[in-house]
Amino acid sequence: MSQLAMSSKSITTASGAKPRVLVVEDEQDLQDLLRYNLSREGMDVICADSGEKALELARQKLPDLILLDLMLPGVDGLNVCRTLKNEGATANIPVVMLTAKGEEADIVVGLELGADDYIPKPFSPRVLVARVKSVLRRTGAAEVDSNPEGMITLADELVIDTERHRVTVRGEALNLTVTEFG
Repeated sequence: MSQLAMSSKSITTASGAKPRVLVVEDEQDLQDLLRYNLSREGMDVICADSGEKALELARQKLPDLILLDLMLPGVDGLNVCRTLKNEGATANIPVVMLTAKGEEADIVVGLELGADDYIPKPFSPRVLVARVKSVLRRTGAAEVDSNPEGMITLADELVIDTERHRVTVRGEALNLTVTEFG
């Protein structure tokens, strides 16, 4: 077996559900590729092919992460990101920009607007999936490779992970010392 084999470990939200990813891409072939690779890694994928549809779906479905192309028909990706980051219900949804605009100035603008990562095209699907998982982990939107036996959930709001010595309340990680955790 190759050492580069894809991970078969699970990825879930704090409630145990599959993380929902909104893919915003107007090129159908690329949208299909992204849907296939993210679904294969245990994510629930919904797609939009325009900025307007992305805003509508983000507000209705409240995904755990948005994978956002910048060059879209109608409302462009930068305006989609700006709008979502300025609305209370969607402000904390992590955004990963995926675009052909790979110049330093473009990357800086995207990150300053609130993107959590920026992936220039062309990209490796395996690297993209790894970076999506990394953002989900880092932002607390999902637990990757979690061990359910080490999890204690109280009132669906307080989650204690005894394996990782981590506590979250309503999805927000608490910074506890070793003594406080014990």
